[in-house]
Amino acid sequence: MSNQNVYNNFLKSPILVTEQNWPDGTFPLVSVSSLVYNHIDYLEQCIKQLLKQCTSFPVEFVFHDDASTDGSSALLQHYANAHPKLIKLVKQETNIYHHNIRKIEDDLHKVRLGKYIANCEGDDYWLDPYKLEKQALFLESNSEFSGIHTKVEYVNANGDKLGESDKVPPDLYDADFGGVVLNSMIYTVSFMYRRDVLTIDNKYVWDLTNHYYDQYLFLVTSLHGKIKYLNEVTAVYRVNVGVLNTWNRFSKAIYTEECLHFFKSRISRRDWNLAINLKLKTVYATLYCGYAKSNDKCACKYFIKYVENYVILFKLLPISKFIRIIFSIDYNFLRGFFWHIVIFLSRGKVLPKGIT
Repeated sequence: MSNQNVYNNFLKSPILVTEQNWPDGTFPLVSVSSLVYNHIDYLEQCIKQLLKQCTSFPVEFVFHDDASTDGSSALLQHYANAHPKLIKLVKQETNIYHHNIRKIEDDLHKVRLGKYIANCEGDDYWLDPYKLEKQALFLESNSEFSGIHTKVEYVNANGDKLGESDKVPPDLYDADFGGVVLNSMIYTVSFMYRRDVLTIDNKYVWDLTNHYYDQYLFLVTSLHGKIKYLNEVTAVYRVNVGVLNTWNRFSKAIYTEECLHFFKSRISRRDWNLAINLKLKTVYATLYCGYAKSNDKCACKYFIKYVENYVILFKLLPISKFIRIIFSIDYNFLRGFFWHIVIFLSRGKVLPKGIT
């Protein structure tokens, strides 16, 4: 562990961010980003919980309002007026999320000043008042880690509790790039990362791709260092609410495949095993594309690729690693595999249902 480049402007103990009084010109250690679009039913809870954070360092909250039409804009302005030193607003005149994600990221990044960035969209919220304190202090003291995430609690649109996430095995508490590729385990609402991971070859990630969303963020973070997992609940993720839930399955599969191909081209020869793993993961996404279109020829083509990749994996990886990958296949993929067989045998006459 390294203690180099440690932030020195700490209070003796953490206090509420709303009670802190830093001199003008003090840079925040952490910037909290929040994307908001018509979140009026959940937004006040989100803001109030964010303002309950207790830290020993300065924090800023940056809200991006994507031209909300339900009163969210007025609510954000109310809180920004009440806490002008804490809250910044970035407003769009027209809704652009699906059309120009690059502009959203650029506009946010121009005003964020923190060494570390945490995210909490307007329909989610945080539970642990020391979330930022724990995560930032860990990253300050452990330079080999580029990000940190935690367990989350699930709630539905009405706020009813649905359980907790339980996706991270102990051997992935310190995850590398390969671990992130092969396991869907990070929730954006629980994630904190170093600001400087957002660039590749001195260019921002979102300027290098047609699409940019959390999968890119997790992978680019893991390219710069390990990602730590804290086995405790700090945040709440609201299920089946938000912009991403308006995407159809085909769009999600296409975006996933583009993301994986984006990083595949940036893996060095010494990381060949990771490239093979990434290739296998890409086939998962491509298979989903085939299912979504109910195209038996497409499904058959990628099923053959899927088998070929397993053969390559078996030849190149230690047996323990190969078995690990076999058991990493999740329930959704098994359902997809079943529908592939149905599609192939029916020659496209059966429409797959229930694939996520």
